[in-house]
Amino acid sequence: MSVVTPISSARGVVPGESGDAQAVRIVRLSFADNSKQLLEQILRESQLTQDARAIWLAYPQLQSAAEKTVDMLSLAWPYAGDASKSAIVEAIVAALTRVRQGLTQRENTTPLVVRNFLSGLATVADDVMRTQAWGYLGGRPVEQYAHDDWNFVQWAHGGRFDEVRFYAGAEVPRSDLNGARLKYLCNVADSRAVGLVELHKYSP
Repeated sequence: MSVVTPISSARGVVPGESGDAQAVRIVRLSFADNSKQLLEQILRESQLTQDARAIWLAYPQLQSAAEKTVDMLSLAWPYAGDASKSAIVEAIVAALTRVRQGLTQRENTTPLVVRNFLSGLATVADDVMRTQAWGYLGGRPVEQYAHDDWNFVQWAHGGRFDEVRFYAGAEVPRSDLNGARLKYLCNVADSRAVGLVELHKYSP
C-alpha cells in the first residue's frame, strides 16, 4: 500500500498554490508507459544500447533492476543536478558507465560488475531524497510523497490529485542518503546482489 503524508504532517515548508513559481517540475498524471519500452528509449537516446545488451545478456537481473526503477519512479522524477533532466535517465547512464569503466580496469567478475552497476543505479536515491513531490488538486497542495514508500507511480495515480509538483528539498544528511540507497536497492535487487554492493563498496 502506498503511503501519503497529509499537509498537517508534512516535512519542510508546505508549497504554495497555483501561482507558485518555485516548483522545479510540474507533471500531469498521464504517465503509464511500459518500463521495457521506456528503458529502450533511454538507451537509444544515450547511445548505450550496445553496452546495455551485452550486460543484460550476461546479467539479466541488472536489466530487471533498471526496469523496476522505471516502474517505481517513471521518467517524471527530476534529476537534482538539473531539473530539466530525468533522475532515472541519469542513474541508468551512470550505472552503465561505471560498468564500462570498470571493465577497462579488469573489474570483470560478477561481484564487481554487479557492484558497479547497482551502485550507479542507486544514485537515483539521492535525487529522490533531495526532492519533495506534492500532489495537487485544483491548484492546491493535498499530499506530500513519503520518500520511504519507493513507489511514486502508484502514489501519484492513487492519490486525490490531478498533478504532481516537484520542489528542491533541504540538504540531506549523509546517513539518510546511505539508508535511502540501501532501501532502494532492496526494492529492485535480491539480497545477494545488495550484499555484493555492500561487500565491495570500498575495494576494487
